[in-house]
Amino acid sequence: MVCLVILLLILWQRQREWPPTTSQDPAQTSQRPDARQHQWETFSECRLLPARSNDGDSFLVQHGDKQNTFRLYFVDCPEKEFSDFNQKRLIDQAEYFNLATPQAASQVGKAAAEFTLDLLQRPFTVVTKWERVYDSKRFYAQIIVRANDGSKQNLSELLIQHGYARIFTKGAHLPGQASEADFTKHLRAMETASKEERRGAWNH
Repeated sequence: MVCLVILLLILWQRQREWPPTTSQDPAQTSQRPDARQHQWETFSECRLLPARSNDGDSFLVQHGDKQNTFRLYFVDCPEKEFSDFNQKRLIDQAEYFNLATPQAASQVGKAAAEFTLDLLQRPFTVVTKWERVYDSKRFYAQIIVRANDGSKQNLSELLIQHGYARIFTKGAHLPGQASEADFTKHLRAMETASKEERRGAWNH
């Protein structure tokens, strides 16, 4: 009888502690700042870090003492490498730009990556509210870069302006700017001009 009572007490105590607590690596926790989601944060003097996955719209960034991979709001650059894994996505990207083949789209993706990574060689600014890119370790962000003429410009705008990206991904009402719909309309106007001037992918 005594054993039964002890067993019931143990089960009751475990039920009170459910769900069980788990210890986390502080470094891992710092990479997953979900608690701050929906609160815009700005990080200046950020640096690009080398990573195989870096491309035209997604890249590994050092901000302060932390590292995260950020993905641009509003725009999507073609994949820089052709493979069976991303073939469907490249086909869609080729159709958007009226390109003959997905391989042609990947060539634009390589040019987009070179364009972006060149701009990110100088310190830049990240504005994010920690929205995850699907269920991944990447976060959506706005990136402000220092252009070749020394001015500060939105990287998403520059990619559209030069014909290296399509307007195709999650948008957001960016702090201090127009609404999401108005900013998308602004990008559409830039894209029309890029088509007319046959820039980037529109030159093929």
